[in-house]
Amino acid sequence: MTHSANDDAADKLHPSPNDPRPKITDFLPKYPSTITGPITSLTTEELHAFAARNMHLRGSMVCWKRDGGLDVVTQRYGRDNERFLHFRHNKEPHVVRLADVAWMICHDRPIPEGHAVSYCDGDFANTDRYNLWLTRKGG
Repeated sequence: MTHSANDDAADKLHPSPNDPRPKITDFLPKYPSTITGPITSLTTEELHAFAARNMHLRGSMVCWKRDGGLDVVTQRYGRDNERFLHFRHNKEPHVVRLADVAWMICHDRPIPEGHAVSYCDGDFANTDRYNLWLTRKGG
């Protein structure tokens, strides 16, 4: 098989893996492949105060209160497709469970000590207020 001008053009569009030029992925933010859990230094009381001041629920989506309240807080999927929110507070990045923030906004209080938010139907995508409930940790 011969090498044609079309092959040369395709080689230019799709460079080899050894090409030293930067790739588009070099400019994208570097995230861990999967999130294993919350990454935050905020207590539940601090997180509740921040969420109550800056976020609200629009249906079952957690949105920022700014810009008319239509901006959805950035979500990423962790293990088992659980959703996490990413935001900055005092110039520090935080990753928290979407279910925790949604529950605190719905009930206007922090999650009590020794409790965790669970999904009634087991569906991590369903953050409807009636699907989130408190359970005792370890029980």
